Amino acid sequence: MSSQRIDKLISYTLRFLNDVAEKWEAILPHDNLPPSFGNTGKWVALVQEILVGVEDQQKANNLDPDDPMILEAIESTKGAAKALSAIFRAVADVSETEREGCYEEFLRKPGSVGIETVLLQLLQGPHELVNECIIEATVDQDHQLAEAINELVVSQPPTPMNLTAAVAHHGKGDIFSNASNGRQNINKGNGAQYISDRMSLDSKPRS
Repeated sequence: MSSQRIDKLISYTLRFLNDVAEKWEAILPHDNLPPSFGNTGKWVALVQEILVGVEDQQKANNLDPDDPMILEAIESTKGAAKALSAIFRAVADVSETEREGCYEEFLRKPGSVGIETVLLQLLQGPHELVNECIIEATVDQDHQLAEAINELVVSQPPTPMNLTAAVAHHGKGDIFSNASNGRQNINKGNGAQYISDRMSLDSKPRS
């Protein structure tokens, strides 16, 4: 049953990522949107490659389908892929000059988060599985994951508008989060971390 669930999760995730890739291509250039939109294409392709590799490893019986970390990581990746698809759908059907405004309007919706946060979640699951040697990946893929995550961490936009926001981290690995009151939260090693605080999301994303 676990192997079937992994297959289904990967299938749904790849479907969302294929939709993102199509929308990403359709809205070129991304000049009026935050820089992370431009980088989304290569990062989505990277996650797609890794997930296809996971499928191959499972077919070869090289994975433990009952490992809860695999299911948890892929479930998180699927959620991020779905959220990323929603972001691109919000800006795909308007003219180039209207996209920035549509993205800002999307961010004002309850529960919405910026593309940087969504991309971090998308990459974090595969990165944890590779770091723990639970799935196989090339050295280049590992390096690309680490570089992308580092780039996204430093590109988080400032936010003057007071909105309730939360940071969630499940599984293994380090997570660094800065709250609006100046507190920095660091989670190292195993376990889960959930931080809820008043944070600000910039009403005008960086261009």
